[in-house]
Formats: sequence, C-alpha cells, structure tokens
Amino acid sequence: MGSFLTREQILGVNDLKRDTVQCPEWGGDVCVRELTSKERIAVGLLVTNAQRDGTIHELTPTINARLASMAIIDPETGDTLFGQDDIEALAAKSDAPLERIANTVRVLSKMEGGKKTTTAIAGESQAGPNADSHSG
Repeated sequence: MGSFLTREQILGVNDLKRDTVQCPEWGGDVCVRELTSKERIAVGLLVTNAQRDGTIHELTPTINARLASMAIIDPETGDTLFGQDDIEALAAKSDAPLERIANTVRVLSKMEGGKKTTTAIAGESQAGPNADSHSG
C-alpha cells in the first residue's frame, strides 16, 4: 500500500487543470482553469434555481461571461483576471470567444452540458423535462 498524504500535501498541490483557448477576436489566447469544487457547485445551484424559478431566460445571456470571469487566469500567477463586477462587461463582448471559453471550462470541470452551446442548454431548460412527451 502507498504512503498516505498529509493535510499539507493535499492543500499544497495545485490540482486544477488548465487549458489555452484561442481568441482571435481578441487578438490572442487566454489561459483558463477548471472551476473549483465550490465554484462548480455554485454555478450548478445558480442554473438549477433559475430553472426552478423560471428566470433562466435572465441568466442565459450571461452564463458564458460568468464562467469566463471565474476561469480566465493569469498563466503565471494563477490569479483570475476578472471578478463578479466584470460579468456584464464580458457579456457585452463577442459570444464566439466566450462560447469557446465556456465550453473549455465545462469540459475541464466535467460539467453537464460540456461542448453544448449555451443556446442549446437554454432551449432544453425552456422546453422542460417532458417537452418530447405527447399525450393521447
């Protein structure tokens, strides 16, 4: 049997996967990381609550920007480049790079909907779980 990790070893390791996303619309590349456990759960709750409350149409236009604000990092320090206050400004940018960034974050974070477009996810949530059911 292998040796057991200490608290310090576990907390000291940087275990968040990273990837580079090409953003020619912005003139370069960005470094993104997977969401932390806390961030991933928070995003899941945000989407679930918006679906339940019927406010998903309000959340959908900013979901890519939200993911980008949490995951775009400085490749050298690992610090995020954006915060909550930047979501609306990012949402006003071209959706093409935001969609690529969000899809990369979803894949890295093993989130449901990875590689699906935000429009497809929104359409599924608006249609509801029984949208394909026909009675009678």
